[in-house]
Amino acid sequence: MGEIPYIGQTEGPFQITLDIPRDRVKDILTTAMETSCYYWTRVVDEPKHPFCLDIFDKFFLNNVGWIKFGILDNSGELTPERHLLTWDNVAKGFEIMAEKYPHHFGDFITENDDATTADVFLQCCLLGEIVYR
Repeated sequence: MGEIPYIGQTEGPFQITLDIPRDRVKDILTTAMETSCYYWTRVVDEPKHPFCLDIFDKFFLNNVGWIKFGILDNSGELTPERHLLTWDNVAKGFEIMAEKYPHHFGDFITENDDATTADVFLQCCLLGEIVYR
């Protein structure tokens, strides 16, 4: 009997695409803002909307899609440094978390995420890596 030829990808990572429900994105961002990122960042500007008060409802409403964050110094005062959270940053944040911090990404995907996972995710979105612990 002869060898069975292997046809397919032989090198490099496999590429996958995931559909992440908006509710899950809103949940992880809300968890970050309400529980875990208070020690390194604050919202300094957000879209205005006359009928919507919740910051993440506005983020998702009609794809307005931006929130400006400021970075805190060691004394808890805002520095001049600013970062925008946008739809692109959210997508990139998931990619970074999956590549650099697969344990946290796995916790998110299996719905075993917590405040630490949310903090890591927001740092991936805004900073591209974990800077604050």
